[in-house]
Amino acid sequence: MVRYGPFPSLKDTADYTATVLRELGYQVSVEPVEPGAPASVTDKYQLQVRLGWLPDYPLPGNYYDGLVACGEMTYTHYCNPTIHALVNQARSIRLTDPAESLELWRQADRLLTDDAALIPLTNRVGAIVVRPELGNVMTRSGYGPLIDQIWVK
Repeated sequence: MVRYGPFPSLKDTADYTATVLRELGYQVSVEPVEPGAPASVTDKYQLQVRLGWLPDYPLPGNYYDGLVACGEMTYTHYCNPTIHALVNQARSIRLTDPAESLELWRQADRLLTDDAALIPLTNRVGAIVVRPELGNVMTRSGYGPLIDQIWVK
């Protein structure tokens, strides 16, 4: 069963996902679930379609913690002790050996990908076109340019 929330775009995504799974030979049903439904309701679904999410700061753990961390309240209820150990090690050396920490996060990401713990259906990419007179143009994913950081010649 595929679960989706109250937004029309989620239903479209759930229906599309179900169609692909049916073409692959799976028996799939799609059902709406009310926002705030208790875990006793949501836990019976194998797939859940959700709106996008952006972390507040671009550290690898901000992506990991809310989605697939062991012992955390996550949407996926996924836990892989091997990945969890890599993540803990990466965190423990983040300040003393940043390069090795990022390598451990890369390994954790590869294992998460191999396990298909998450299957992103979309990846929003944006672009900002500016005139040469503007400088220090910085953006945050999903939020656009940081206007107060831009200078004009």
